[in-house]
Order: sequence, then structure tokens, then C-alpha cells
Amino acid sequence: MAAGVASVIKMVMALNQSVLPKTLHAQEPSRKIDWSEQTVRLLDRARPWPETDRPRRAGVSSFGFSGTNAHLILEQAPPATQVACHPTVAELEGLPAISFPLSAACAKGLRAQARQTIAL
Repeated sequence: MAAGVASVIKMVMALNQSVLPKTLHAQEPSRKIDWSEQTVRLLDRARPWPETDRPRRAGVSSFGFSGTNAHLILEQAPPATQVACHPTVAELEGLPAISFPLSAACAKGLRAQARQTIAL
């Protein structure tokens, strides 16, 4: 599981830094595949990951000894929106809503949780 988490972190960093990381644990491409006919290639070193008209996407697979298998597809985040510390209602109108689930044992505790969240 830790290796899978490390791979996710590696690909998030690659998306953020615009770098295709080197393929690990492979010294040369398999001779069983005609690589000249493919658009896929083994990355023998890190390479720039150029911008295109579509967001970058990366797949991360993890195969555990216990039989747990997982696959995750990551997509490049949209450009960050600059928001003032105290934005106006007009500045906030085009932004997506964000949910902040709060929980407490009583109404007083819930109000305290809400105040702490707003203070962030």
C-alpha cells in the first residue's frame, strides 16, 4: 500500500512540475513488442511533459502481495484562481461551491466548528 501511495505522490508531482518521470526497474524495452509501430515508449530518463489543449492525465497501478489491486487515473488540476483575502460576492459567484461537512454532539459545538472553519 505504501508503494501505491508513493506512486500517487510521484505522479501528482510530475503533473505539477510538467515532467514525465523515468520508467523504473526497466533497463530496455521488451523485444516482444514492435516499438516502431507504437506511440508508447519506455522512458529511459525524465522528459518534459508539454502542455497541450487537453489536461494531462496519468494512470497509477498498484498490485499488492495480498491480492489487493488498484488503479487510479489522475488529471491535471485547472489553473488556480486568484482570490483576494476578502473577496466580494461578485468575485465568488463564478467559483465552484465547496462542501465542508461538520459534525458535533450539540448545537453549541457545531457553531464552534463552523466558526473555526470560517476562520481558516
